[in-house]
Amino acid sequence: MRNLLLIVLVILAASAKSQSSIRFCASVNADGGCMLQNNKFFSSPDSLLQKVSLLASNVNGFNTDSLHFVMNSIDKNGQEKFYSRLDQSVQSDWIYVWQSVYFNSPGRYSVRVFNRQDVLQAIGTFELFLP
Repeated sequence: MRNLLLIVLVILAASAKSQSSIRFCASVNADGGCMLQNNKFFSSPDSLLQKVSLLASNVNGFNTDSLHFVMNSIDKNGQEKFYSRLDQSVQSDWIYVWQSVYFNSPGRYSVRVFNRQDVLQAIGTFELFLP
């Protein structure tokens, strides 16, 4: 009986995580629409910073009061190094939230979204290029 309960809990936790996603956008409109979604961004030759909008969504709502966006740079060997963290207050029934972040150097980045209990909600990677 305990094994069955454990299996059910694991399945529920996995399905809750799989309903969350993160997308990378040039911008996000007021209705949560991702403009120019991509995993590759090219910075402007006349700018030192590149804005990327991080759009997290969950079709059933986030069921928490805060989310944490943790960004890491990824080196050539695949090792991750902390870049930044942003905390976002949310309502439990919100189905999307976004943060606009300015990155100052080219490279690969990973973004993880955690809830208040530090449970991973979504993960994604994108790349930033100089022209």
